[in-house]
Amino acid sequence: MKRFLAASTIAFALAGGMSASLAAEEITFVGWGGASQEMFTKVMIEPFAQRTGVGVKQDVMDGNYAKIKAMVDADRVTWDVFHSDPFFPVGSCGTYAEKIDTAVVDVSHLPKKMVSDCAVPIFQYAFLLVYNTEKYGDNPPKTWGDFFDTEKFPGKRAMYNAAWAGTLEVPLLADGVAPDQLFPLDYDRAFKKLDTLGSSLVFFDTGAQMQEMMERGEVDMVVSWSGRAYNAVKNGAKFKPVWTQPLATYDVLMVPKGSKHRETGMKMIAEAISPEAQSKITDFVGYAPVNDQATPNANDVLKQFLITTPGHADELIVVDQAWYAKNQEEATKRFTDWVSSK
Repeated sequence: MKRFLAASTIAFALAGGMSASLAAEEITFVGWGGASQEMFTKVMIEPFAQRTGVGVKQDVMDGNYAKIKAMVDADRVTWDVFHSDPFFPVGSCGTYAEKIDTAVVDVSHLPKKMVSDCAVPIFQYAFLLVYNTEKYGDNPPKTWGDFFDTEKFPGKRAMYNAAWAGTLEVPLLADGVAPDQLFPLDYDRAFKKLDTLGSSLVFFDTGAQMQEMMERGEVDMVVSWSGRAYNAVKNGAKFKPVWTQPLATYDVLMVPKGSKHRETGMKMIAEAISPEAQSKITDFVGYAPVNDQATPNANDVLKQFLITTPGHADELIVVDQAWYAKNQEEATKRFTDWVSSK
């Protein structure tokens, strides 16, 4: 998916007296597609383009960190602002990610633990258990252990086809590992627990696919990120979240190392974390803002899926992004090998 805003924004800028050099500048934002891409378009890209006259081209990468590494290694960087998992810039700060210019990007109203030298958080959410209310009625699953109890709770379970998003943490929690003992992850123990699900376990490759599975009633339980689950329910899916041991995480924005538009990229990131932009995030996705000055408008259904709703953080387990920064490649290999052996 690519959307080009350059022509209209240049015309807007020139009409308002912007310099031709600024108006003619064009940068590329790369996201994950779907609802989050739409959110970025409305709360960050379009306001920034209209205010500055900068043209913004969009692309979708969907987890392809090898591509950004190849760009930087070849000194052919064509991406300028990048929607990333936090472990990537944490582990590649200064090599594949530019340091954040805090003179431009005000991080004073963001959670300190989520801000790193080369990235800032954009929203926060959780990986949590969601279940089909029509399937389980008055006796629904309540814990990660229930997710693995196929006798008491028969039905299809869905997880992300990758070594993150709870795919390895959840089986360990279900097997009795204490939250403060999760990391380093015990791969063998996690895979042994996943094996117990047998044919009841199915995988999805994208957030959009997971949402479709829920909306079509193809699965009965999902280890879901909260925003996608909210979108499915908003579209009519009969699912409900369980806030027992939710895995807390967040997404970040970064500028790839060697971007030809580093300064402009920093300015667009500043736009994204402003109170105005942050207040609108929940209008598009079921994720909570990170700016403490934001005033989101959340309806009753959305509140069920926001990590910031009172009570939802009572058993919060924070994903160790520093561990993933060092071990993501090994975790991916171990997971891929396990999947291939099935």
